[in-house]
Amino acid sequence: MPAWWAMTDTDVAKPPRPRVFDRLIAKASRLLAKGVYQSVEVANPEPGWSRHPALIVANHPTGFSDPALLLGLLGRSPRFLAKSTLWKTPGVGWFLNRIGAIPVHRAQDGGTTGNAEMFASAYDALEHEEIIAVFPEGEVHAEPSLGPVKTGAARIVLGAYDAGVSGLQVVPIGIHLEEKAAIRSRAFVQVGDVIDLDTAVHGLLAGEKPSPDDHEAVDRLTSEIEVRLRHVSPGFDDEAEAEALSFAGEVALRNSVGDAHVSYADRELVAGELARRSEETQAAVAGDAVHYEAALTAAGVGDAGLVAAQRGSRLSWRYLGASTVLVLLAPFALAGVAMNILPYLLLRAAMRLKPKSMTPSTVRLVAAVVAFLGMWMIWAVIAWRIWNGTVAVIVLVAVPLYGAVAVYVLDRAVRLWRAWTQRRRARRLGPNAEPLLAERAALVAAVEQALRS
Repeated sequence: MPAWWAMTDTDVAKPPRPRVFDRLIAKASRLLAKGVYQSVEVANPEPGWSRHPALIVANHPTGFSDPALLLGLLGRSPRFLAKSTLWKTPGVGWFLNRIGAIPVHRAQDGGTTGNAEMFASAYDALEHEEIIAVFPEGEVHAEPSLGPVKTGAARIVLGAYDAGVSGLQVVPIGIHLEEKAAIRSRAFVQVGDVIDLDTAVHGLLAGEKPSPDDHEAVDRLTSEIEVRLRHVSPGFDDEAEAEALSFAGEVALRNSVGDAHVSYADRELVAGELARRSEETQAAVAGDAVHYEAALTAAGVGDAGLVAAQRGSRLSWRYLGASTVLVLLAPFALAGVAMNILPYLLLRAAMRLKPKSMTPSTVRLVAAVVAFLGMWMIWAVIAWRIWNGTVAVIVLVAVPLYGAVAVYVLDRAVRLWRAWTQRRRARRLGPNAEPLLAERAALVAAVEQALRS
């Protein structure tokens, strides 16, 4: 095995990287996210802090999918702090070095020897006005809420400040995923209130000049980071509460926008506000949501269909217009399916393996990259062998492009079919829909009252 392929955990990426490489990584990550996720929405996008040395702190609901989302968020790619054991995985260490990742030596992985070099690398990167990204929970976990925030992020920025770096920004970012392991789910990235360290030193830290060895300053800054990160991250007690409050938010939003489709970002923002209300208020809303959802299930309809059934004939024209577009794109979509069906099947097979060392979302991401890129290269080689290099380049561009059209058409066709069938079922209820509408109105009223409280 070549040395560049199997890096050891002592290898540290060398900054700085060319900006053109940063942009290339960001664009590739955005394309990858568009392929893996049905949609990626961003709230409070970059307001100028990326022009300063910055430390991104984010929750860590999955594996490699989280860095991929953050890489696609900025015009510049952050340098990630990652556990040192990842450098021992063939190919992974090489890639981490290419994107400038910095290894962190954890006690549970054999000791913290070497972290002095990690801190020095982080200080140096911030001095060069780079962006560092860290997941301060320290590891992936399955709970639908932020875990305890460790002190490493605060120690990094305080150490850089003590070393003379000015303009430091701490940027909390919350990552929300509809279904962590699904192949085409939805994602939402929420940027929180930025901590300007120069301002924090005079306010939060009482005008002192703190250092990473000042335990009181580290604890106070860590607490502030946790408060701001918790505000933009999922904050539910358990999965049942998350599902109930998210459903309640979706119903209330659908009532206000009058459309079957509800933005995932808007739904999560409302659910997050509900989760911050009192336990009594949460329980009341969740109870109404569970009761209404059970009634819908018993009637064999969905909330979107029930709402659509109450609307006039305009909706039929919308269905007709959407269907026409899909029919026109169908030939290109069929070509995309034919050329990409094999890597898709390989991806589905990989999702069933569930290796212990990788989360389902990491399996999905890695398998998607390997399977689809490999298949596209095979098609290009076939074209080159049969025709010439020019045709091979055209094929290399056309295959993923047709695949994107296929994904678009299939996503919209499935959504359209579900909406149409749900509407038909709801209209067949006739007068029996009245009790459902009454329960729905009660849930919407409960959500609106909770948000006003």
